[in-house]
Amino acid sequence: MQKGFKIFLIIVLIVVLLGVFAYVGGTKNMDEVKAYVLPQIDLTTIENGTYEGSCEIGRWAMDVKVTVKDHQFINIIMSEDRLSNITPELADTWNDEILFIDDPSFDAISGATITSKAYMIAITNALEE
Repeated sequence: MQKGFKIFLIIVLIVVLLGVFAYVGGTKNMDEVKAYVLPQIDLTTIENGTYEGSCEIGRWAMDVKVTVKDHQFINIIMSEDRLSNITPELADTWNDEILFIDDPSFDAISGATITSKAYMIAITNALEE
């Protein structure tokens, strides 16, 4: 074989291996988030206050502070220490659908991806504590 062809094969092999590692790393724990059953939260039983919660699942780990007033979510803030892969704009979009309602339907959040489910895990965790 020619030297140039061997180098080409090595480069292709490296690219393929990097792709496999990226896929495996990117999907690790995904099934755990998907399978997580969100508890039913009855906001009428939640007293006014700010509650802290988290999702501790792989790359979707995040911390939130949830403020409840008059049995409604009035503010949800993600910790800047662990922002996971949620941008502030994405969190704002989700919060627009959650805030100031008294019976949120967690499954109805638009863009219901693994990341949004992890966000809801953190929120429900805060209210269960």
